[in-house]
Amino acid sequence: MDTLKTVCSLLLLLYVGGIMSKAVDSSTSEDVEGDLAEVERVIEDLAKQPTYEESKSFADEVMDDLPVSALTNDTGSPPTISDTSANSFDACFYSVCPSLSTIDRISSYHSNYYEDRLFSIDCKSTFSSSCTCTGSGWVNNFDGPLYYVCPSNYVVSGIASYHLNYYQDRRFYIRCCRAPGHYHHSCRWTPWVNYYDEYFNWYVPNYNYLAGIYSVHSNFHEDRRCRFLYCAKY
Repeated sequence: MDTLKTVCSLLLLLYVGGIMSKAVDSSTSEDVEGDLAEVERVIEDLAKQPTYEESKSFADEVMDDLPVSALTNDTGSPPTISDTSANSFDACFYSVCPSLSTIDRISSYHSNYYEDRLFSIDCKSTFSSSCTCTGSGWVNNFDGPLYYVCPSNYVVSGIASYHLNYYQDRRFYIRCCRAPGHYHHSCRWTPWVNYYDEYFNWYVPNYNYLAGIYSVHSNFHEDRRCRFLYCAKY
């Protein structure tokens, strides 16, 4: 973690500050509610993407891809970096499950003061043999919808995120893993698990596994609503 903090501090020195413009979008997040046809297309595309055996930690992978703009906040000081199950307001964080485990629970609390969310993540034992894992890259733009589904038969095992006060929003980075003999069926999306500004505490149903995340942002509320894709195992 000292390495992560050092990288954040060094990158912060490169941040020129304020040299960005926020795109004006007359549509609200309600206008992008649940385009499930698009979700299905994403599922098909991601199922075809190549995967790799991890050669470095999820934290190092995220830091390699972390934009300089992630490393500033209203105080002008670098945000804290957390490798625990939960983040701090306005902070970049990552949470990755132990080997052979995947995400079992996601809870989140929104603060109107910070216009940000705290996330807490628990894991459960999933695989009985070594995994192949892949990172998604940043899966959404600020203020934009988030659609991400793991490749076929992969399970979400880690999440990273950074917040920017200019947008009062977060971008997300997803880690997915799979082990031999793990196959999915009967995948389904949850309803919305929260309203804007609302706390949620969602558990993956028993004998099912988290396979995807869908989220939309509201500029009025400066918050996100979420849905989750979960699948049973053959």
